[in-house]
Amino acid sequence: MVDKGDVKPRTRQVSDLIFKYMRPEHLPQIWCAGCGNGIIMRDVAQAIENLGLSRSNTVIVSGIGCSSRAAGYLDFNTIHTTHGRAIAFATGIKLANPHLEVIVIAGDGDISAIGGNHLIHAARRNIGLTVVVMNNNIYGMTGGQYSPTTPTGEFGTTAPYGNIDRAFDIAKLAYGAGASYAARGSAYHVQQTISLIQEGIRHRGFSIIDVASVCPTYYGRKNKKGSAVDMLKWQRDNAVQAEKAKTMTPEELKGKLVLGAVSQSLHPEFTYEYGKLIERLYEEKEQREEQEKADMARIGKVTGQIKNSGEAPVSSPAGRERNELRLAGSGGQGIILASVILAQAAVLAGKYTAQSQSYGPEARGGQCKAETLVSDTPIGFTKVQNPTFLMCLTQESLSHYGKSVGPDCMVLIDSALTPPENLRPEQVVKLPILETARTKVGRLQTANIVAVACINTLIGLTDRSSMEQAVLMHIPKGTESLNLKAFEEGVRLASESLGALKGDGK
Repeated sequence: MVDKGDVKPRTRQVSDLIFKYMRPEHLPQIWCAGCGNGIIMRDVAQAIENLGLSRSNTVIVSGIGCSSRAAGYLDFNTIHTTHGRAIAFATGIKLANPHLEVIVIAGDGDISAIGGNHLIHAARRNIGLTVVVMNNNIYGMTGGQYSPTTPTGEFGTTAPYGNIDRAFDIAKLAYGAGASYAARGSAYHVQQTISLIQEGIRHRGFSIIDVASVCPTYYGRKNKKGSAVDMLKWQRDNAVQAEKAKTMTPEELKGKLVLGAVSQSLHPEFTYEYGKLIERLYEEKEQREEQEKADMARIGKVTGQIKNSGEAPVSSPAGRERNELRLAGSGGQGIILASVILAQAAVLAGKYTAQSQSYGPEARGGQCKAETLVSDTPIGFTKVQNPTFLMCLTQESLSHYGKSVGPDCMVLIDSALTPPENLRPEQVVKLPILETARTKVGRLQTANIVAVACINTLIGLTDRSSMEQAVLMHIPKGTESLNLKAFEEGVRLASESLGALKGDGK
């Protein structure tokens, strides 16, 4: 426990930063003696202080590794996440509240190995996060394994004969993935690193600052880099500023540590664009609701103009409380739309309903099937297993689905089709649906509306008014008269069929 009274005047500036932005009860920190991570954590706190960020409006996110300890020491809204997932969690936080300053602190292995995919896509999206990488070129917490940034030829516990991989340049990797701000600092160049972190926080978009840390315990010892002081002196003596590096050859830059901004550009920030999308969708929703009100008024007006025969709806011959309908044909015949209209009518009539469909890889052509359940009581299982009604408009669909229906299933087919032998003649209703749409209505594409009217008339699925309204709700504007004519023709066809059945005493 650190006591404020124990702090000497010469260290007051540092102690003020500690007591303002850190959790003293967790100090002193447990990083190895000479580790650069403590310096980098202090740089983050100083950048926040210089910018005057609110502690309550700042979130620190870390993953797993030596670097992740920072989320426990820094006294902000903090979250210590799983290995490699710091950016994923940070993305969720930023999307939930775009006004927050979200700072990710991660290690080189955490961010560029298991978390590499999250890194490149956050950079690509340009989401407004600031990522500070404590890059010590090795997996320090788990025993000194070589990492994606371990230089070629250097040693680790999993590279006892030297690493043969090429190392990632994290700043350039992020830049290549689309990061609009990418920079590199070091544990030695404190003031520059603080400035780079500040620039990253101020930048509107994805920012990453790859900071060269030092790990004397594993990386330094295994690669004979000397003490922590020696490693910091190496950073001092081998640092090259980014502007100067542009004038140097690859040979001259070999073994050098390039510091400064690697890239800086302006692109639309993800959460800002996402917010605009939400606003647009709300506006479209309001417009859609207004249009739906106008459509319902139009539907009511058109429906009111329909001359109703005054006859009571035809009741289901089987008197069923639950109807399971399967409609089949080929793509392009409006099978799915017919199924949707039947379900919509059931909703308007206050019944329970469920609707589903399936079709082949072809959008138009190939076999198509749709199912609608309509019930007076809650449906429960929504899959049609034993259809009570089957309609087929093609021979292929009739051959396929007609063989699997039971003896109590009513089967409506186009009059040009031949029913399979397993169907009893009395359960099949043959009507010239396609021909009626072509010749009586004048448009073959209205065959599905003719079929809808036939189905409702044959089994009394809902009242006629609900079915007419459902038709009008799902057809293109300007085709009301055409489709209502198709509906009337369907009612006529099915009514004549029912009359013939009654005349035969069936």
